[in-house]
Amino acid sequence: MAADRPMHVLPLSGSDLGASLTPLLKDFAPDYLYGISGFVGRAAEWLDTDTARGVHGIWVCGEPLSPVLRSRFSEQFPHAPVRMEYIVTELGGPVGIACAALPPNTYHPGRGVTIEIDAPEHQSGEILITKKVNDMIAVEQYRPGDSARFIPTTCHCGESLTFEMLGRSGFDYIKITGGILVHRAELDRVISHFRSIIEDYRAEISDTAHEGRSIGTLRLRLFSVAGEPTDALKKEIIAYISRELFLTRSRTLASLVATDDFAPLEVEFCSTPFPLQNKDVKLRRAA
Repeated sequence: MAADRPMHVLPLSGSDLGASLTPLLKDFAPDYLYGISGFVGRAAEWLDTDTARGVHGIWVCGEPLSPVLRSRFSEQFPHAPVRMEYIVTELGGPVGIACAALPPNTYHPGRGVTIEIDAPEHQSGEILITKKVNDMIAVEQYRPGDSARFIPTTCHCGESLTFEMLGRSGFDYIKITGGILVHRAELDRVISHFRSIIEDYRAEISDTAHEGRSIGTLRLRLFSVAGEPTDALKKEIIAYISRELFLTRSRTLASLVATDDFAPLEVEFCSTPFPLQNKDVKLRRAA
């Protein structure tokens, strides 16, 4: 916003996304869009062409910006550069001023901030943040629950330390397409219904492009000593998980599939146990 103009803010939530949003946004005529990248992408689907061309900037935070969304934003908002922020609610912004030489999802540490990555021998791991909050309080090796990796080259700006955010660490939950959460505890609950058949699982979450919009995809690999079940049993398992797995407080995977916010559940059965890891990671975001 220009300094001599008042700032008008239109807050939106997931329940606001519907056909009635298009005329509202046309009347509001936003100059900027700000929010979690997946949610901004979903809200942007309700902007008509003229309204989208009036957007002059997009600020996203909260989760990595996927290649699918980057491509969509570039096409839909030809006059809007995308600015990314990495914010930790408890600590504020642990990164410096946005560097024009950096690709998306990549940052330099802020002044007075130390960034470490747990288990660097595996190239990526949990990010640890050390920061002086004020004259009395300093936080050491705080774990916000995100994963990252170091970029092993010096930036063109001369900064020697650069890190790329990879999303949630994958131990507890993954946020996708703005406001939709895939919780490990919820997967545990639903899959345990078939505990006599399914002994272990691995879940992979991703954003995919479908008819010009971004939708979520959930892929499950299920370990069963008996191997591949009959087609009838496989359909029963897929239907049950889709019907019972809640991804918001009120919506199941099946209901999100019905509104094209998610692709149908993909399931693969394995007859060999999954390799042991240094941590019990059952849930991860696909690259």
